[in-house]
Amino acid sequence: MEQVLVRTGLASFSGHDPAFGDTGLTQLQIWAGSDGGRLFLFSVNDPTAAREWLKAQQALGHITSAEFIRTA
Repeated sequence: MEQVLVRTGLASFSGHDPAFGDTGLTQLQIWAGSDGGRLFLFSVNDPTAAREWLKAQQALGHITSAEFIRTA
């Protein structure tokens, strides 16, 4: 199963987008960092759509990092 870890420095970023169903991602968990940021774990349903959405969110400054991972 492919997943992605997403980090944001914005406490207000919820990971929900009006077109969230079209992002290729399913939100699994959210952690709050001590710095006020958030760390999200998403399951990747559509890698192409997920990469496009993540790229757009990074360009907007909403996401500081995104790393695709697989269960070891």
